[in-house]
Amino acid sequence: DRLFERDSAFRYQVIPENRMDYQHLNAQNFIILNELDRISTGLSQELRKNVENGASILIIPSEKIDKDSYEQAFADMRIPFYKEWIEGESKVTSFNRDNFLYKGVFEKIPENIELPIVFKYYRLQIPQASSTEILMALQNGDAFVTATSIGKGKVYMFASPAHEKFNNLVNQLLFVPSLYN
Repeated sequence: DRLFERDSAFRYQVIPENRMDYQHLNAQNFIILNELDRISTGLSQELRKNVENGASILIIPSEKIDKDSYEQAFADMRIPFYKEWIEGESKVTSFNRDNFLYKGVFEKIPENIELPIVFKYYRLQIPQASSTEILMALQNGDAFVTATSIGKGKVYMFASPAHEKFNNLVNQLLFVPSLYN
């Protein structure tokens, strides 16, 4: 919330899931699905239209998502699927420096750059023939942040909720360009 609410370049709105008017999604350039437990068919259809026309969508899962509803809602978009819930500390050991989100962020990337630590996350399964790019990867090779091109837009996915209980991404240098760019 704090990142966007005071920036005049953004019209930031929080709309509870039960009050969402799907028709207004078409006017949005960037949509954050913040910890929705399930995705309805109607919402997924509107999101698909929106992203194909050039919008960006960020999916931040809740701790208890209905994985089947997510898989059904997004299967035709060829974005990663949320699979098993993993508990145990892991570090992000790489990020895609060449992706436009991070290009120009650093004059020189510090050798000792502090990357996020993850405590709990969903393993992401990337479908075959997907255009998904891994933006941040954990030490075991699992994806932590991904981007998938669809039409003129992109779908970004986090592998866990954006809370300190699950990871410390929000306190890291890479968090702002991950959302802002």
